[in-house]
Amino acid sequence: MNKMFVCLSVLAVALSVGGCRGGASAQQKQDLSHMNARQRDEAGREAAANLRRTELKEDADTKVADIRYRASDDTFVYTLILKKIASPKVLDTARRRKLDTMLHKEGRKEICRSRNMRDLMVHGRYSVEYRVLARNGRALSSPIHISARDC
Repeated sequence: MNKMFVCLSVLAVALSVGGCRGGASAQQKQDLSHMNARQRDEAGREAAANLRRTELKEDADTKVADIRYRASDDTFVYTLILKKIASPKVLDTARRRKLDTMLHKEGRKEICRSRNMRDLMVHGRYSVEYRVLARNGRALSSPIHISARDC
């Protein structure tokens, strides 16, 4: 499952927070926190376009189908397809609930582990949402919404 969350480190670079391993500098944090809604939306759309050009890829288990920016709540929405699961119907209720819990837990852990992403969410007021789908395009779990409060 960690493969799904690797592409988020690029987000910090796309929004000029990345660049150093120790997180954003004090000046970058201040710049992020002083952005108004219009500037955040513009930067978010630009970052999503950059991510679509570089991060729409697939491996044996997962495929990043789409990355977009939702301006209404400053959220980057990733659409991920798990190739090994053909349909949500193959999972019984208990296994589906367990998968949902595991996806939420792993998603938050991976996002919050990166200092760049934490800085981006706290100071830039962005959030990330994952939509995890089966191979047939049906939802496997509820959307995984990760914001600064989760870290």
